[in-house]
This record gives sequence, structure tokens and C-alpha cells, in this order.
Amino acid sequence: MATNSPTSLRTQTLYLIVATLTGLIILLMATSEFIISRSFLELEERDIRSEVTQTLNAIQSDLATLDSTTIDYARWDDSYAFVNDGNPQYIAANFADETFISNRLSFVAFVNTAGDLVYARRFDLAEERETPLPVELLSFAGPNAVLLQHHSVDAARSGLVMIGGQPVLIAARPILTSAYDGPPHGTLLMGRDLDAAQIERIVTVTGDNLTVFPVSGALSDIDPGVARRIVNGETPVAIHRLSSDRIAGYARIDDLRGGDGIILQVDIPRDIYQYGQSATRYYLLVLLLSTVAFAAAMLIILERNVLRRILSLSTQVMQIGSADYTLTRVTVDRNDEISRLGASINTMLDDLAHSAWQLEQSEARYRQLVEVAPEPIVVHDGRQIQYINQAGARLLGMSNPSEAVGRSAAAFLPSEHRPHTRDATPYECHLMQSDGSEVTLELVAVPLTFRGQSAWQVVAHNITERKQAELALREAKELADEASRAKSRFLANMSHELRTPLTAIIGYAELIATAMARGEIGNVAADIERVHIAGKHLLALINDLLDLSKIEAGRMQTHITSFSVADLVRDVIGAVEPLASQRRNHITLDIDPHVQLMHSDETRVRQILLNLVHNACKFTEDGTITITIAPVPAPEAAAHNGHAASIAFAVSDTGIGMTPDQIAILFNDFVQADATTTRKYGGTGLGLALSRRLSRLLGGEITLTSEPGVGSTFIVTLPDQKAAATDILRSDVPESDDQTAVIVHEDDRTHIALLIDDDPAIRNLLPRALSRPDLHIETAADGLSGIELARLLQPDIIILDILLPGIDGWKVLAELKSSSETAAIPVILLTVEDDPQRGLLLGAAELLNKPVDLERLQQQIVVLLSQQQGAPASAGRSVLIVEDDEHVREYLRRTFERDGWATVEAANGREALDACNTHLPNAIILDLMMPEMDGVEFIEVLRTMPYGAAIPIVVVSARELTTAKHEYLNRSVNRVLRKGTFRGDELLRTVQSAIAMFARLKPVETTTYGMYPDR
Repeated sequence: MATNSPTSLRTQTLYLIVATLTGLIILLMATSEFIISRSFLELEERDIRSEVTQTLNAIQSDLATLDSTTIDYARWDDSYAFVNDGNPQYIAANFADETFISNRLSFVAFVNTAGDLVYARRFDLAEERETPLPVELLSFAGPNAVLLQHHSVDAARSGLVMIGGQPVLIAARPILTSAYDGPPHGTLLMGRDLDAAQIERIVTVTGDNLTVFPVSGALSDIDPGVARRIVNGETPVAIHRLSSDRIAGYARIDDLRGGDGIILQVDIPRDIYQYGQSATRYYLLVLLLSTVAFAAAMLIILERNVLRRILSLSTQVMQIGSADYTLTRVTVDRNDEISRLGASINTMLDDLAHSAWQLEQSEARYRQLVEVAPEPIVVHDGRQIQYINQAGARLLGMSNPSEAVGRSAAAFLPSEHRPHTRDATPYECHLMQSDGSEVTLELVAVPLTFRGQSAWQVVAHNITERKQAELALREAKELADEASRAKSRFLANMSHELRTPLTAIIGYAELIATAMARGEIGNVAADIERVHIAGKHLLALINDLLDLSKIEAGRMQTHITSFSVADLVRDVIGAVEPLASQRRNHITLDIDPHVQLMHSDETRVRQILLNLVHNACKFTEDGTITITIAPVPAPEAAAHNGHAASIAFAVSDTGIGMTPDQIAILFNDFVQADATTTRKYGGTGLGLALSRRLSRLLGGEITLTSEPGVGSTFIVTLPDQKAAATDILRSDVPESDDQTAVIVHEDDRTHIALLIDDDPAIRNLLPRALSRPDLHIETAADGLSGIELARLLQPDIIILDILLPGIDGWKVLAELKSSSETAAIPVILLTVEDDPQRGLLLGAAELLNKPVDLERLQQQIVVLLSQQQGAPASAGRSVLIVEDDEHVREYLRRTFERDGWATVEAANGREALDACNTHLPNAIILDLMMPEMDGVEFIEVLRTMPYGAAIPIVVVSARELTTAKHEYLNRSVNRVLRKGTFRGDELLRTVQSAIAMFARLKPVETTTYGMYPDR
């Protein structure tokens, strides 16, 4: 190998130089061929075109001479007269044979203006004799007529015509007088045969060979391709190389009459091409000799300066490879690239020596790291363990790694071990430990060479905990997916349930509009009722959705009141009676005599029971629904919900029942027992989920037992959130108290009401619905304009929406009540928020939920207007004034007594309690800061007294209340007024409104007695 390498390098260098120069020569030859030879070819073509043009010019010159002779005879008085009289002496004198010979004329013809031939003669110049006149020249009608057409006296017709298959040069001139006057008496035509003699004369002029071919025979006489190009008119001059020695050019001359003419062939020697070929050959010879000389010089230079030195460098490197490379180095004797290569080799050898030392150190460190690594590391050959670290030995239950060497490596092999694979292979396996527990390992196997043999190094990682977490995560994802699917089903059902009443509303509205337009009002009342029913159904659906969203957001509030359980259940039965009758069901009610009053949120309890009874009627046909109400024993109730007193409501039916699988998911959010699109019973699947949420919100629970085909029983257990001592029926409050607040007194004055609402539909609807002779309604679309109108108009009553653009209704209400101009005007709030106490605390006379119950709104307006008319609404009423300031107490007493009230005074809370024990007043005016017992302590004790929860309280205080105190008073009293911000008549209206509203809203209680902060 050492002997062949230099020779091989020289050979490769030689091959490279030869190949490079050969390619260069070929490139130069091709270039010269393309540039030099092509240039000579173009020069040759340019020369032959010039020769063809010269030949055409010679023919054109001959034709011009003929035309000049024709002009001489045509513009002559004798010729002018001859055409008319046909004098033979003219012919004898002027057209003897000598005339034809001297002028080289082959044909002469005189034609009069009528196109008749007056005289014609054909003459053979070669034989110098007259020949018969060709048939083509006997008549000048048809194609020959073009020879007689002259547009002016100076017009001429000259060119080539084919006569008897032979080309003839012809010239035609109108016959005029010698003074060139007309009119023309005819046409003189003179012709000259383009025969061999004439062609020879042309060749003598041009010096080129000339051959004439008729166009009709060109395809057979010359090259077909050239003939087609000339005949088709593709080029004026066509070129054809006849041989390596001669080249020909072709041009076409058409017949003057429009027929086929002749093709001229001009051929010349290819002298220019031959010169070009010789120049190219000389150029290539010089190029080849120069290339050989250059190659030889290059090889000598490379041998001396490159090849021989590279051979020496290669020999030294090979010697270093067989010896100790850490000591020997190559010789560097020059300062060029090869010498720098040698220096680089020496530097590389130094680096290799240093790297070898570092590698030894690294291997030692790696060996230590593997030994102490916390992850098991195993080296195996596919069958047996060749090496294992301490962690791997512990994984196998061994204390010494040497015990595992030589054992089977099956525990660390993948399910499909491929011993010939050279890529890193990740996989998992399960390993049973010595204590019987199974662990999941994540392994990565990397091929390597261990002790000269192919092996695998496996790094194991215990992923048991991660797998358990992934399993839990996967189960959670499945639950989330199921919840998502349930929500999708719910949205589909809810979309159907919402669109159904909307379709009815829109459809019947269109029917009503059509009927009114046509004057057909027979069914309008029934259609309006259907629209009303569909709207109430849609409102119920929306309310359910809003309640569910409030519960999920944690914003659902409860309003604890005392109510009659029997009355509430009878209301529920009345509400579902139409559905029960429709499905032919019978409803029975069984109430334990001990269940009379309940202290809870009446609205939510009614909503729960209505859902359950409605479902029972819907899923039962020709059956019985039984409602059972009984108290829960105290120990069981305390164990169940932590309350000493609870009431159980059981709703049983004899309907279709449910399977255990349906029961398991029935109360889930967004789930229906029947979730198919072909549901028989309809509904959104929202009622039971909402009922359970409401039950738990009230501190109770819903349980269910059911059997398919037998029926279902829902049991709602709700705590009674106050002891029996505070259970007060509204019927126990004196009947006269509530009636005297709604007495209506009529007068002749027209009242003004101000409606503030941003909805144009409401601003259009309410004035029409509330229309009456003594009431005029003005409207405002936002809060600012509403405040301005209230100050300007001073209306008798204001109807205010809460949700307004700009400033909302709460701020508008606060602004109205803080201004002395508008504070006394009663305000009715319209809102979608379920927070009546907040509105009343801010000074509202009434709060109605949207959509507005128009009948209730009418009644409330009547009540408030009657109170403003100074009617004896206070007759028979008593008020307890609790105030420690004697002057303020006297002012309040005189204000109420002037309006006919009976007053009782107390200087502190304790005196007020004594007065209440003696006689309960209809209302209490209460200060908060008092000696002995302040206002808050008085409220707490009063609400625990019999009938104490039924007395409305209006707080009159000078203190700046904190948010916590406002929230407490919001749950405990009807209104809070600041001293110095109200007039006497406003205070009277506030107390009267509180008494009237208190009966409708029921006594407000709180479960936070004794926990009021910052007294």
C-alpha cells in the first residue's frame, strides 16, 4: 500500500489534468464551431441574398428598358392615329424586323379602347422571324384585361407574364399624343422573352449562374422544402446548400395577371464557407499543441512542489501510526500549505495525546457515576447480565452486584428484542420484586461494545407513581368528556325547549297581525292567550337557567320567612292540576297535623315541590300522585342536617319508574334519564338537578327510591330554620292592619307617572297597559334624563328599571332619594334581580320582577297614589318611637300625631321592649345609638318575641354605617333613613309603605342573631 499510494496520486493527478484539458478543448471546439463557423455561414447567406437581389435588379433593369421603348411608341401622334384608322403604312414603316431585333422585342400589340386587337405580332429573336401569335394574346378579356387598366395617362403596367408556359417580360402604356395628351385611344403592349439568350445576358451582368423554373413545376425541379417556402410566400429569398461546394438562392416573380410566375435560382461557389473551415482547423491545431505543452509543464511543477512532498508527509504519518504517537512528530521544512498541514498534524497529535489522558480520567469518573447512580443500569448481551450497578442489584433484591452478573437478563428485555438493531430503544416492562410488589419500569436500551463484544446498556426508571397518576388523569378525563357530552345533550334539549315556545309566540303573533290586517278578529283572543301561555312557559325555563347559574356561581340568596306549609302545597297542587287532569291522574295530600308553619325560603321550597309534583304528573298516566308531609324526629333530623327540627316532603307516583343506572345519573348536571332525540316526555332535564341544588342550599337533601313499572318516590328533607316559638302566621297579624294601607280615594286631579326604562318595547307597552283617565305617563330612556325629568315634572310616582345604560337604576334611586326635590316621590323598581330588601332599604316603595305582572303593577300604583292623597291611611295605627334624644323624639311624635297616629315613646331599647310586651305597635321608629340597650340589641330580642317578627322597623340614625352593618340591617329592618335628610311627610309615607309591603313580603328574619360586628 505504501508503494502504490504515490503512484496512484500521480495517476489521479494526470487523469484530472487530462480530463480537465480535454473538456476545455471540447468546450473551445464547440464554442469555435458555434461562433466562427456560424459567423461564416451567416456571411455566406448574406452574400447569396445579395446575389439574388442583384439578379432581380438586372431583370428589373431589363424590364425598365422595355417600358422606356413602350413609352416612345405609345406617346406618338402616328401611333395615336394608327389605332383609329389602322393605316398599314404605319406598321410597315415602324415595325419591320429590324425594329424587333434592335429593341429585342418578342411581342407587339395595339389594342383600342374597346379592347379589340388592332395589331399584334409575335417575333422569334433567336431565328429572327415572325411566329404565330399565341392564343393567350388573341383576346384581352379575362385575365389579360388587367394589362389594359390604367388609372391615369402616366400609369404603366409592366412585369412578367407566362405565355405558352414561357416567361415573357411585358410593358403596357396608354396610347397618347406626342404632347402626352389624351384621351387614350388604346394600349400599346411590348414584350421580350425571358429565354436562354436573355438569361445569358443577365448572367453576363451578374456573373452568377441563373436558372428559371415555372412555379407549377418547382416542386419537381428544386428542393421540396425550399419550393414550399417560396411558393407559400414564407420568405422573399430562400437559401439551399446544394453541396459542400455550391450554395443557391431562390426568389419568386409572380405573373402580372395574378397567376403563377417563375422561380429564379442563383447559385454561386461556397468560397466563404471554405475559408471558415480552414480557419477553424488551424485554430484547433494551435489549441491542441498549446494544451499538451501546458499539461506537461503543470505535471512537472506539481511533481516537484506538491506530489513528492505529500508522499514524504504520508510516509511519516504512517510511521507515526505504527509507533507511539505521543512522542513522534512529522517534519516541517517550509512555510506553505503542505507545511502548515504538517504543523496541523503535529497539533492534532498533541491534542490526541491530551484527549487520551482526559478519556482515561472520564472513564474513571463515569465508572464511579454508574456505580453510585440512583437509577438501575444494566449491561447485557441479550441473554445474560454482564454488568449491573448497585441500584440495579437492589432492584433485583440483591445486596452485591456481582451476584447478578451471569444471570438471565430476561427481566430487562423488551417483548420483542431485536439484537441487531443499533438504535436506542425505549420500552416499558413490569418487574415483580422480592417482597411480592410489582413495579413498572421505563427502560432505554442503547447498543454498545462491552469488553470487545456487542452488548446493550439499559437504564431503568421506576414510573409506577406516574402510571398511577396517568390512570387517575385518564379516568378524570373520561368523567370530563362524559360531562361535556351531557352538557351537549342538555344544550340540544334546551335549544328545543326554548325554541318551542318561541315558535308558538312568533307564529301566533304573525297570525294575530294577519288577522288584524284582514279584520278577522274571531280567533285573536284565543291566539293572544296562547302567546301568553307560551311566554310564561319560556319565562319559567329562563328562570330555571338563571337559578342554576346563580347556584353554580355562589350568588343565590335565600330569604327566610314564615309560611303555612298547607297553603304552599295547595298552591303547588293548583298549579299542576291542569297537567294532572290532562294525563288522568289523581293527586292526594297527606299532611301531619303537627306540620303547620315552616321557617325557610318559601319561593325555593315551592320551586322544589313544583318540580317534583310536575315530574310525577308528567311520567304518570291514569295513576295516583301522593304528597306526604311529616315532621322528622329530632335525633334523626339532627343527624341528617344538624337542625333540631326538619320536615320531610314525600312525592310518590305510580308512573314508569326508573332503573338503577338511571337513578345513578338522574341528579347530575345536564343529564336526563331519557336523552334520545325521540323522547316521549320532553323537558330539559334541568328540574331535578336544580331541585337538589336548592335543597342543599336550604340545608336539606333529596333522596329517591324507584322501580321500573311500579313508580318512584322522591323525599325532600328540609330544616325548619327557626324554633316553633317564632313561627308566626301572617293570618295572625290583625286583618285591619293590611287593609287600611290599600284604601283608594279618588279625586279629579290627573296624576303624573314617570317611566325610566331603556327598552323601547317597555316604554311603549306600559303607557298603553296602564292607560286611565286620571293618569298621564312620561318616559325616559336613561338614568340621567330620568333624573332631570323627575326634577322638572315632580311626578306623583316613578317606575324605574334597574339595568340602564350609563348609570344603573340603583344609582338613580340613590340620587332621587338624596335630593330634597325628589326624595318624597314613591319609586317602583322593575328588575330581574332577586333582591327586594336592597331596593326597600334604599327607599323604594315596591320592587317587581321582570317580566312585569301588569295587574300587580296597577294595584301598586293605586295604593301609592291613594297614600299621597292624604287619605286616613293612618287611622287606627300606632307607632313606637325609640329615640334617646328628647327633642328628636318630640319632633317624631308630633309628626305622627298630626297625621292621626297613636304614638308610644321609649328612650332606649329596654323601655321599648317593655312597651312591646304591653302592646305591639304597627310600626317602630328606631335609633341605633342608645344607652342601656342599643338599636341592634333591641332588634335581636324583638325578633325572638311572639309576633315580634311581624312588626316593620324603620331605622332613623345619624351614624355612618359600614358595609357589614348595612348587610345586617338589610336582613332585619325595612328602611334606613339618615337624620336630617328627610321631611315629615316622607317619613309618614315610608312607614305606611313599610306596613303595606311588610304584609306582602312576609317578616324578614336572619340566622345571625348575636353575631353583629362592630357595635
